[in-house]
Amino acid sequence: MNYILLTFISFLSSFSAQAQNIEILSSDNTEFKVKLTDGKNMSVPIERYRITGDDISLHDYFVYRNGDKIGKYNQRRLKLENGEKFKFRIQGNEVILTDNNRNVVTGELIFDEKYNYLKTIKITDNKSADKQIAESWLVLKVVHHLQPDQNNNDFIHGLIIGTAIGN
Repeated sequence: MNYILLTFISFLSSFSAQAQNIEILSSDNTEFKVKLTDGKNMSVPIERYRITGDDISLHDYFVYRNGDKIGKYNQRRLKLENGEKFKFRIQGNEVILTDNNRNVVTGELIFDEKYNYLKTIKITDNKSADKQIAESWLVLKVVHHLQPDQNNNDFIHGLIIGTAIGN
């Protein structure tokens, strides 16, 4: 009897511990389109530090749900009115959102082996009270971490061209 119960519990836990993926649907020089683990599509423009969707949007350094302001964010942290505060860390291919030094969301960056572009963010754990907002900010942070600021790129390209012409 104990063997059957143990088998049943391990069968159920295998489903609950299953990782979910944030899919990168498309990307170009202007924006990324992503699908969160709940199936919601989001858009991340490269040149502005924002992410927008049907219900949730993070723009102008505020967090909105259905048009109502529910929090604020900057390049280092996100704070919601429900008391959750997130900080972002990236270590190799692992991404982490922490709240008071406690891991709230963890994930793994999955890259295409042939072309080395980001395909998926595999969410291995999400203990956030508001999973959609946590995942949205995680995507925003990852995209802007992997795609440096466009203005800086123009400056660097100008330096490279200027150096090549000068020689």
